[in-house]
Amino acid sequence: MSEPGPSTPAQKGSASSLTRQDSSLTPSARRFGKEFQEERRLQGSSLSDVAVQRMQSQEELESAWTRMQTKAFTVWLNSHLKKRHMQVDDIGTELQNGLVLLNLVEILKEYKFTAFEKRPRMRIHMIQNLGIAMRFMKQDGVKLLNIGPEDVCDGNLKLILGLMWALIVHYEISEIAEEDALSKKQLSAKEALLRWCQRCTADYSNVGVKNFTSSWQDGLAFCALIHHHRSDLIDYAPLHKDHPIRNLDLAFDVADLSLGIPKMLDSNDMVSVKPDERSVMTYVSMYHKVFSQMNKNQRHVNRINRIIDMNKHARGGRTDYMERAQKLQDWLNKHGTEFEAQVLGNTIPELESKVADLKNYKRAKGTMAAEKEYIKGALKNLNHQLSVNGQPEFVPPEGLRPEDLEASWARVVKSERTYEQVLLTELARLRELENKFQEFLRRVKQLQDWMDKKKKRLDELVVGETLSAIDDNLHAHDVFEDELGKHEKQRISVEELAEELKAAHYGDEHLIQQKQEQAGTQWGEIAQATLDHRKRLEEARDRWASLRTTCLQFTKLALDLQRRLEHSDNALVSPYYRKNLDRLGQLLADLEAHAGDLDSLNELAAVLISAGVPQDTFADVSAADINSQWAEVMERLEAAKDDLALEEEKERGIDALLEDFSLAAKEFNEWCAVQREEILSPNEGPLEVQLSVLQSKAPDVHTGKEKVDTLAKSWEEIESTGTDKVPSHTLDNIVKIYENLEAVLKQRLNYIENEVMVGKFKVSQGQIQEWRDTFDFVDKDKSGKIDIDEFDSSLKALGTELAENELDAAFKAIDLDGSGEIDFDEYCNYMISQTVGTDFQKDVGESFATLAGGKEYVTEDDLRKNLGDQQVAYLLANMPAYPDVEGAYDYKTFIQQTFEG
Repeated sequence: MSEPGPSTPAQKGSASSLTRQDSSLTPSARRFGKEFQEERRLQGSSLSDVAVQRMQSQEELESAWTRMQTKAFTVWLNSHLKKRHMQVDDIGTELQNGLVLLNLVEILKEYKFTAFEKRPRMRIHMIQNLGIAMRFMKQDGVKLLNIGPEDVCDGNLKLILGLMWALIVHYEISEIAEEDALSKKQLSAKEALLRWCQRCTADYSNVGVKNFTSSWQDGLAFCALIHHHRSDLIDYAPLHKDHPIRNLDLAFDVADLSLGIPKMLDSNDMVSVKPDERSVMTYVSMYHKVFSQMNKNQRHVNRINRIIDMNKHARGGRTDYMERAQKLQDWLNKHGTEFEAQVLGNTIPELESKVADLKNYKRAKGTMAAEKEYIKGALKNLNHQLSVNGQPEFVPPEGLRPEDLEASWARVVKSERTYEQVLLTELARLRELENKFQEFLRRVKQLQDWMDKKKKRLDELVVGETLSAIDDNLHAHDVFEDELGKHEKQRISVEELAEELKAAHYGDEHLIQQKQEQAGTQWGEIAQATLDHRKRLEEARDRWASLRTTCLQFTKLALDLQRRLEHSDNALVSPYYRKNLDRLGQLLADLEAHAGDLDSLNELAAVLISAGVPQDTFADVSAADINSQWAEVMERLEAAKDDLALEEEKERGIDALLEDFSLAAKEFNEWCAVQREEILSPNEGPLEVQLSVLQSKAPDVHTGKEKVDTLAKSWEEIESTGTDKVPSHTLDNIVKIYENLEAVLKQRLNYIENEVMVGKFKVSQGQIQEWRDTFDFVDKDKSGKIDIDEFDSSLKALGTELAENELDAAFKAIDLDGSGEIDFDEYCNYMISQTVGTDFQKDVGESFATLAGGKEYVTEDDLRKNLGDQQVAYLLANMPAYPDVEGAYDYKTFIQQTFEG
């Protein structure tokens, strides 16, 4: 190479010593030595300070280069010797006996020396071994200048480094030579390597590779080379030239750990002095070697990635189906068992909780219906893909087959209807009983309040001391007995309600029985007290004769009206009447039927007023109170009746909305089912016709969006009413069913389009996918088209390398429109023309064998040299171990399991 190599520091002493060392120094050192001698001759025995500084600076640089070369060349040497489990620590002393060089040549040339001294101890034997190795090198074309076996045996580091450089140039760098596109002249190895680096880093604005020294000091060029070929290994965006040590350490670590390129350079040396060109070229040539081999292996990598994807898809599809089907079956079994058991509960809150659970179930039912259809479609798609890939069909176990899921679904739907009917009927029954229970409590309280009031009055009654008083008391007692008789009906109604509630075992039976007995006992006491008082009055009646007929009639009529009004007033607070339009109407009709009694009462009141008789003679009641109470009760009855009528009208409107929505939802679901069946049903005829038919279905399916929007508006209208009624179909169910329909259409279209491509090119799905992977790999801008350089890269990745004229001719034949780019169809046409039947399973086996170096097994190291971390992790987790070899994996069994099950 033309660049100066490292030299040993100049020896101390006179100018003659520099002259004696001249043959071993680099041109720059020799020039510096001559300048130093001349300066000393002119100035006598004293050296100028400037000359001393220049000499020291050059000595430091030469020393740094020697150190860098020693490390780089030693690492390079060991990278080959490790194949024979050998290692050199001191390149200046451990090459002396010639055995290292002999082994190195055997490794580089795959040659076997036979005649050499295997245990050299004497200098002559060492020189003999070195001579054998160096003669072979010269015969093989290695340029050895100014070095002989004796120099190596004597440990002349400078010359040994020159020897190592000659070997690196010949066996590593010279292979990179190429022709200049413009001048058509052959480029040197250095120029070719530099061109390669420039092409790989052209898209990195902060990288400019102009040489093999300063251009690499900030570390970005190394990082760019790695990122260009393996973007998964380095996040390039955050890197900055202001952090050279960090950049260099990152590149060296990644190259060592992920690419198998040993560390040859030291980050501190790279930034502290101008880097040694030979060391950098040696290290960069290792990048070229690894990435060139990676490109050659790309076809095999694509195939292995494809089988990984196939294996993942098959395993993932089976796992996904099993998990989804099991989850659906568990859900169906759970609800089917619950519905069939019909465990409802004994209280309204318990039944209302069951109704809420049923609503939640119906909401989930739509999701599960869509899930059921998805599972069926997923199984069909999975088995279709398995068939296309030549893999065995997946048959779910009994209980999780589609027909098993359908049977369980039918069972649940049937039991759900029966359960819902029983649940709602029971809830209505309990609610009616609850109303009756509350009515019982209201009536019994009303009766007890009345009896308490009357009992107190009975206790205070006297016979009277005058005829008028007796007559008045007797008539008052008649009124009381009449009122008692009328309240007898209320007491009987209380008894009937109590017996009905006890027969139904509803509510607190002990409380009902207690209140029933208390009311009966109290009623008996009042009845007996009433009889006793009448007896006393009748005994005194003979003594008194005059009655105030009009006042008595007034009192009877007033009390009757008051009782009716109190009954109606109390009824208005009870849901038993307030929530029933017929019962409210009956209350209103009962009062209106006695409107004439109110008129009669007013007439009697007028008579009493004109006669000066107090209206409260026999009872604490007045016509004014009755008239006021009448107006208030009638107004409240009318208002309650109107409110209830409006509420019932609103409920009828809500029921109509629910019925319309349910009908529309049912029609939409049936439409979706028909569309789904048409999409999934097998069609006869050419694949292109099937694809056309399926594509024609897309507009029909997309009209479902408008139907969903219409149903959504109806749903919003229902929700705006605030009703807690839920139709048999919810909007969530409808949306999920439609989304599932769209997904089924998309999946089906994708698979038919894949089949059309397979049928068009008459090759396997695996072969099409391999070409697609390669095409996508070289299509860096993801435009869907590639130019001639990318076309060339794709062919090399697939193991084909064309001469320049052949490449031009092939590309022009494909690029019919002369645009300078071709699409995937054009690319496939070319590949078809170059391909005679392929066996993808066999191809995958060849690819694994290539990455394994021809071994019957593959190791983790073999995989990591070519595949990404995720692919390697998947293979290590799923590939069986190879017997009797530690750390080995059986790729043949893995392939067989993928294709044959």
